[in-house]
Amino acid sequence: MQEGDIQIRGFQLRMPLDIQFVFTANPEDYTNTVYFNNYIDWLGDVSHYNLYRSVNREPFVLIPIHTFYPGDSLIFIDLVSEFFDGNGRFCYYIEAVEGGSNDFGFSERSLSNIVCVS
Repeated sequence: MQEGDIQIRGFQLRMPLDIQFVFTANPEDYTNTVYFNNYIDWLGDVSHYNLYRSVNREPFVLIPIHTFYPGDSLIFIDLVSEFFDGNGRFCYYIEAVEGGSNDFGFSERSLSNIVCVS
């Protein structure tokens, strides 16, 4: 199997990868670690990525908790110890912002899926 392949009940399927988004939660040190891959479906390059978070089933804050630029490691460790008195549910999504290097001169945005952990 290759990156982008999944297997369901023995049947191999190929799924296109836009942004593959994974994270782990570590309750011992109150951290959530977010990993993701580069967005690959634009004609131009990626200007930057914004990471957004929702805490304890509240709406997402519209200011990113972190911005990643070309060349940055696409890993973020979120220290969530200040939220220990809530229900412990954290949700994240990533916004990829296209650079201006495509032939048409405009910039698009692409959102990942929302991933949550409790």
